[in-house]
Amino acid sequence: MKAPPILTSIDTSRISHDSMLWLIGSNARTLEYLRIGSVFPSDLQQLVSEISGDLVFGRLREIQMTLDLEDSQLKQYNITTTHFPRLELLFVDLPPYGISPRYETDLSILEYSFLTDLFFTACSRLRSVRFPIAWDAVEMLTPTMIPKVHELMLYQISMESEHVPDTEEANMLLNNMLSLKHIRSVSLDTVSDIAVLPLHLVCTRLHSLIIPQYRLAADQMHFLLCELPSLMVLHCKLGERQSSTADKDCAINPDYISK
Repeated sequence: MKAPPILTSIDTSRISHDSMLWLIGSNARTLEYLRIGSVFPSDLQQLVSEISGDLVFGRLREIQMTLDLEDSQLKQYNITTTHFPRLELLFVDLPPYGISPRYETDLSILEYSFLTDLFFTACSRLRSVRFPIAWDAVEMLTPTMIPKVHELMLYQISMESEHVPDTEEANMLLNNMLSLKHIRSVSLDTVSDIAVLPLHLVCTRLHSLIIPQYRLAADQMHFLLCELPSLMVLHCKLGERQSSTADKDCAINPDYISK
């Protein structure tokens, strides 16, 4: 009997049956790239904890997947950083139809376990992250949790229909991102228009700041351009303008602005 093929990359539309779980699990030692178009969180849990004992993806550097939260099997989430010791890139999306209120608990379980325990606690190699996050988790995102991330893309989901992120919450998250010493690219998409409070900058290497719902006053923009010498792209809203176009989006290349 021939040995199973050794794969370094798997790209599949979804994990629809056990044979795909077997294929991924049997190549855990050699996989470097994994993309799953649609996956139940419980399948991920099964993948690392129920197939051949406790799997370690020792060479896996990139994970891209869309999570399907219509998952009746999701009861708990218990993945740790030891399963992905060399992970550098994590892109996680949710289906375009959004989150139904009846899946709020699933998202909460996923967020606090998957996000905090797996990727933001001890994953020292992680460099690029795209992840959905509810406002309840804003306080989790501190510089000590993701100290070496270079590229961070977060989009918010309100887990409570009546909850609208306020200015203080939104600015806390933005300042936490700008306090990351090694960060080079920040993309933060909020669900409502936010006025920016005083900024605290540590990220002197930042070259891209995409915050389309945040309103920056002229003096704040001047402060950013002076304090961030490597900034090449700034996408925001303009605040406190006198013209009727005050709230139009602006995409600014500082190379064309005199400092």
